[in-house]
Amino acid sequence: MLVVPVWRAAWHFRRHGLKDVGLEKSDLYTASGKRFRHYYTGTAFLGVLFEMINGRSRNRDERRRFCLMAALAAHFDDLSDFPGSGGAVMKNYAHPADPAAKARKLLEQVENDLPKANKTLFYECLNTVYRIETESRQTGDVGLDAETLATLTSEKGANSVLLFRCLLDWPVSEAEKQALWAFGSLLQRCDDTFDVWFDRQSQTQTLATFWLNQNNPEALAADYTFAIKTTHFNFKNLPFSPFRRAMAWNTAATIAAIGKVCTLHYVDLKKKHGTLPLDNRKLMVTDMGKWNNRLRALWYWVG
Repeated sequence: MLVVPVWRAAWHFRRHGLKDVGLEKSDLYTASGKRFRHYYTGTAFLGVLFEMINGRSRNRDERRRFCLMAALAAHFDDLSDFPGSGGAVMKNYAHPADPAAKARKLLEQVENDLPKANKTLFYECLNTVYRIETESRQTGDVGLDAETLATLTSEKGANSVLLFRCLLDWPVSEAEKQALWAFGSLLQRCDDTFDVWFDRQSQTQTLATFWLNQNNPEALAADYTFAIKTTHFNFKNLPFSPFRRAMAWNTAATIAAIGKVCTLHYVDLKKKHGTLPLDNRKLMVTDMGKWNNRLRALWYWVG
């Protein structure tokens, strides 16, 4: 059940992905092209999850919208670093930050083909993600507390996931919105947990860096476990057949299991060293290419 939609996503990228966003094969070797491929992989996973929840495959138009949003996300990485006024009106901010109008053209293409039923939610999510990224509250000398960081983490992750869900033709039910909000919160926690080394180097504050800087990986692991339980609870409440709920959760659980490997890796490091070796990149970066980590993730997923 999972192999078929994953294969379809890979096939679409080979046949249509580059054409959808106006790129050539050679562009994939540029920095923005590599980011596009990276984001496409992530959005392909979201697409598979949405298909499992709703029991239907995405059509050609929906896949094209996903490609456009993946390319937009890749460009937004550059735009969010632009030294503009955080929280400003998005289109005013875009003109100096994006003089070539690449991101604006991609957004316009998405807007022109956006399903009417999801437009309001789409713009709510888009503006929230934009605000969080450009306010730069997580970067700098201002020390944010755990509660504030938890809120920012949940808002950023949940709105990013719902943003892509709005690209599908059918409307978002309240139950699905709650389930995807919980999953987006979990997904962002997973990303931040893996990116601890890089976020500390760039002085980006996340919930993960907060707890690890406090030498408290147990609190990080507890927060992550709670996010898993919250997501599982919301998935069990989806108004679909038990089979579809199970397929949807088993898809989401792959992310949950991978993040759990990382959080417990930090707990093990503290037990071994007493204090976390935060300045040792080799020890702090969790390598999911290693078979022991893969098998550990499989164990958590099955469990």
